[in-house]
Amino acid sequence: MNRTEPTGPVVQLGTDIDPGMAHYARIALTRLLTEQGRAENPVHVRIIRDHDPMRARPVTARAIVGAHGSGTAVHVNAGTPREAVDLLVEQMAASNRPPAA
Repeated sequence: MNRTEPTGPVVQLGTDIDPGMAHYARIALTRLLTEQGRAENPVHVRIIRDHDPMRARPVTARAIVGAHGSGTAVHVNAGTPREAVDLLVEQMAASNRPPAA
């Protein structure tokens, strides 16, 4: 069986998240990882919405970069799916910066 690995981030969306958000997430994450020199790393992102009206930030997003137990996981809560992707990118960028001198 000939199996090809996916190119770019794999993005899973909850049933009520606009499908265009997957494209937005792929572009944002690919840009960040390319800038960091990690474009070849596998990335898996999941964006879901909790329908609990008491939650101020009902959208949860999680990104895992890397594989085989050596990956980095980032988890955020946000008010909207777009905000969740933006926060993921910010946290991933911050986690890859060298410490301040």
